[in-house]
Amino acid sequence: MPTITISGIERKRMEDLYQEIDHISEMVNAHPTKLIFLFANDEVFSIEKTIYIQVEWKQRTDKEEIFAKYLKEFFKDDGDTVSVFFTDVNDKLFVNGRRMK
Repeated sequence: MPTITISGIERKRMEDLYQEIDHISEMVNAHPTKLIFLFANDEVFSIEKTIYIQVEWKQRTDKEEIFAKYLKEFFKDDGDTVSVFFTDVNDKLFVNGRRMK
């Protein structure tokens, strides 16, 4: 159940990214119904225009660089820097009170 949280963009750009859900689900090997997009309406304070993205998911080491490059390309006109931080939730995620395996 990948959760993608993005700060430093306009809401419209998050909506644009969400339109790519089928492509993203194939890229990261997750069913589209399992993807969650969170628009963090946060301002990012940085010298450069920075977009900060957090991806929480079950470990997919082989997909990290592919997805990070995709996000950089997608947001290339929105910021100078696109930082992507991956967190492996593995056995720490519970959905409806049940541990996700």
